[in-house]
Amino acid sequence: MPRYEDELVTLPDAELRRHAESENSKDRWAVASDARLTAEVADLLASDPEESVRGALALNPTTPDDIVLRMAEDTEYVRYMLCSRVNAPAAILLRNAADPTTRVRAAVAGNEGTPPDALARLAWDAEEWVQAAALRNASLPAEALNARAAEPMSFETAVALTGNPNLTRDAALAVLGYLIDESYDRPADVVPALRRGLIQIFRTRNPDQVDTEDWSIEEQLWVRTLDTDRRFQPQRNGVDRA
Repeated sequence: MPRYEDELVTLPDAELRRHAESENSKDRWAVASDARLTAEVADLLASDPEESVRGALALNPTTPDDIVLRMAEDTEYVRYMLCSRVNAPAAILLRNAADPTTRVRAAVAGNEGTPPDALARLAWDAEEWVQAAALRNASLPAEALNARAAEPMSFETAVALTGNPNLTRDAALAVLGYLIDESYDRPADVVPALRRGLIQIFRTRNPDQVDTEDWSIEEQLWVRTLDTDRRFQPQRNGVDRA
């Protein structure tokens, strides 16, 4: 079944302006989400009384930058949508990196267009939700990523670190050692994190080999790597020290 906004794609451009002035907020939201959005219509919708319409406009990658910048002082929801857009202006991301609202900072932390210095600061944010988004971000500078891995961390932070594709072998081992120490009462959480971390180590040591999801092969790498570098011996049905 086609979505409502898909139906608008078949309309002439002139009809989009008419829908942008509709009394029905659903019409205006669909126009604000449309890839054919013109600067004139975007300017009209930027002051729409409905937050959901302005949020759709903020997220739309075709909304002109000058209108996006004008929306920087909008509500928390609209700022969140601005920082979630794939081509968010750096000025918007920098401004909101210190936003008092957690989810806005988390959106900045998760955006790969966020400037490196801002990402490095967000990796130490007081809220773990924000930290985790920054630590998973492939744009986080390697220095910041490895520095965070070398410091005391929470379980949630450790799991987030294992999700970054740029984690170095030494940092991965440090994080995995922490996760193994803390895994006794959280096996459901730690196993996926260990798998991701081990795959990263596997890529680093064996760049010419294809990753495998086969548990038996991963388990062999798990035991061999941690026995050599950490002196830990995880078991298949639990995690125990050697």
